[in-house]
Amino acid sequence: MQGATLKHVFVAALMAVAGLIASGKATAGISIPAGASIQLNGGTIAGAGDVTIAGQLGVGGGQLVGVDNLLVTSGGSLLGGAGLIELAGDWQVDGGFDPGSGTVRFVDGAFASSHIVGSNTFSTLSLVSMLGKHIVVDAGGIQTILAHLEITGTAADPLQIERLPSGAEGQFNLAAGGTQSIIHVGVSNVHANGQPLAPAETNEGGAGNALGWFGAVVAAAIVAPQVIPALQLPILLLLSALLAGMGLTAARSRLGS
Repeated sequence: MQGATLKHVFVAALMAVAGLIASGKATAGISIPAGASIQLNGGTIAGAGDVTIAGQLGVGGGQLVGVDNLLVTSGGSLLGGAGLIELAGDWQVDGGFDPGSGTVRFVDGAFASSHIVGSNTFSTLSLVSMLGKHIVVDAGGIQTILAHLEITGTAADPLQIERLPSGAEGQFNLAAGGTQSIIHVGVSNVHANGQPLAPAETNEGGAGNALGWFGAVVAAAIVAPQVIPALQLPILLLLSALLAGMGLTAARSRLGS
């Protein structure tokens, strides 16, 4: 009963905040405490500000838009459903995220860059900027996209994808069967370790080290054909020596007879 009361009180408070935002009287973030649960179903929360989830938020078929920074704390849970999550700041999931079939979209806003913390799995990941936004991933972090990857910049201000200043390369992994729509992007120190990405495009403004992007072949595909002949040569030399020795022995036997 206490949990249900807490949920009802929190939902009422959220509705009040949403009403203030809609009326232009306030701009507030959203914090879902541990034990509380909100399900959007087909509803929309706009102008969400900073969103912190220690309980559970289910997007369902709804929309959570106007997000600045989104944090799912340890023990919290975000369910993507079939809906849309749109943010302009940082993404950090220390708890759980089920992408469902939904879309996570990074857009322009008050932040010139967005940090995607750690490794994540998205159904559809959309990175859209008209202002040359920087999408920064962790060193060694792997961003897996199951269904569709959209990256859209402009010719004047290409969107930039880069790794934190030092460490192992970041990775984008578009799963087999996934689709992509990529134009006007620069990549720095981020590899594509699934499907090749933007194979017909060029690196616009990126610093490079972008294996798997823009038609750059992954290193393993280049090295492998060279390794096999290197291993075969000593074996061929050994076989030749053995055959020559056998032939000499046979000739000596014929002469002796």
